[in-house]
Amino acid sequence: MKAFYLDKLSHPDCLFIFAQHALKVRNFDGHLQFKEVGESIVKKCNGLCLAAKAIGSLLRTVKDHSEWEKIYESEIWNLPEDLCGIISTLRLSYHYLPSHLKRCFTYYSIFPKDYEFKEEEIILLWRAEGFQQPKAKSQAKGFGNQYFQDLIMSRSFFQISSKDKSRFVIHDHMNDLAQLVVGEICCRLEGEKQQKFSHRFCHSAYVSDDRYHIVKKFEAFYQMTSLRTFLPLPLPLPLLIPRYDEFYLSNVVLDDLLPRLSYLRVLSLRGYEIYDLTNLFKNLKHLCYLNFSSTKINCLHDSLCSLYHLETLILRNCSKRKNLPSKIGNLVSLHFLDIRGADSIERMPSGFDQLTKLQTLSNFVIGKGDGHLIRELKILSNLGGNFCLSELENVNGRDAREVKLNEKPGIDGLELH
Repeated sequence: MKAFYLDKLSHPDCLFIFAQHALKVRNFDGHLQFKEVGESIVKKCNGLCLAAKAIGSLLRTVKDHSEWEKIYESEIWNLPEDLCGIISTLRLSYHYLPSHLKRCFTYYSIFPKDYEFKEEEIILLWRAEGFQQPKAKSQAKGFGNQYFQDLIMSRSFFQISSKDKSRFVIHDHMNDLAQLVVGEICCRLEGEKQQKFSHRFCHSAYVSDDRYHIVKKFEAFYQMTSLRTFLPLPLPLPLLIPRYDEFYLSNVVLDDLLPRLSYLRVLSLRGYEIYDLTNLFKNLKHLCYLNFSSTKINCLHDSLCSLYHLETLILRNCSKRKNLPSKIGNLVSLHFLDIRGADSIERMPSGFDQLTKLQTLSNFVIGKGDGHLIRELKILSNLGGNFCLSELENVNGRDAREVKLNEKPGIDGLELH
């Protein structure tokens, strides 16, 4: 496919983009107090659309003329581009982010360019990493959503994917900016690329087109003694040649490497042909996020239920699973449980009435002779989103009325099977 390179915007067009994002208007005719400084800022954007959007979005909530002057007079405009390697205007938009949004944005540096993600995916990771302020984290609903909206709507750091309106992507220059400002905190491994690694790295993701992930691929992780994130990522679709449905992970990684990473908060093994993780959780007491989607795990040992900080557990499309851990009630911090596509699960264990922080529960399966367990859902007042009740033929009317789903206003959609 032939590439088309766009010229810089004309000054009037760049001014229009800036005014739209800064004041939600087409021009400055109704905001004369900002007209002169606004036009001066646009000149510094040098016809770059992304720069006009970023700086305009930065000023959207700023009503004080003196603050617009500070942006215009900032020394960051004067950084030589050959030294910082990124458009100085984008660095300026990052500089004025609140500290909590800076952490959320720079975390994106572990993702490859053109990586498309869903809002829920990134919010769950932010939560596990502890990026939310205490006040936000204590809220029963809407956790993280405001941060995401601030970055995509108010400041244009993320944008809606042109291929899938339910997904988002970050512009290549914004990705470069994230890598520039993050320092020795985040890293990503791509294929066989050689790069320097530091024991100070805290967050890491890796992408690979190899079907077999041998221990040599992960040698760098042995140096990352403070690692908090272990995250495999799918390649962007155009690069999946050939496209594998199955990936294999060395047992040495499962039995030796991962147990050493005792500071892990985020662990994903999605998509791997793995069957048993009996001894994995003994040393990983700080885990907040576990993703075993599309694996062949048929048994989750009760040792998983000693992870008292676990907030997110994803077992999507785990077709071999028949049961959840019997001591699931010990996971008192659990907010998010996704078992969509895990169609072999026959029944839910008792103990759900202890999961009082649970906000998302994709499905609740009622086994034969266990109809009374549905009453445990009554106390889960924070349940929200879409929710499914399966095997309702095992429930009598009295037990069903005990649940009082009509008193859970957070539930958006309900399926009954």
